[in-house]
Amino acid sequence: MSDDTSNSSNGGTSAQGVKPSIRATSRTSDETDVSSAAAATKFEAARKLRLVQGKLSEAQDNLKLKYRIAADTTDDFVHDNPWKAITMAALAGLVIGMLAAR
Repeated sequence: MSDDTSNSSNGGTSAQGVKPSIRATSRTSDETDVSSAAAATKFEAARKLRLVQGKLSEAQDNLKLKYRIAADTTDDFVHDNPWKAITMAALAGLVIGMLAAR
């Protein structure tokens, strides 16, 4: 009987040794899953950031182009019609002054 007891105790010891090993492997697997999920989230965030940066850069380029067109048109108008430009500026100043005095 002592042989049976020693076998079961050896078997019990090895079975107990296996359970912590499985738990450790399970924890390692869970940690790997978490780190993989974090890496995927980080990758997705970086991809979205690049996409937004591209869209903002495109919007900035469009805005620069529109500004250049408006500035060139205004410059041409002022050079072609200096007295009209002075009259419009004086009227705008008068209107703003009247509104500010209220």
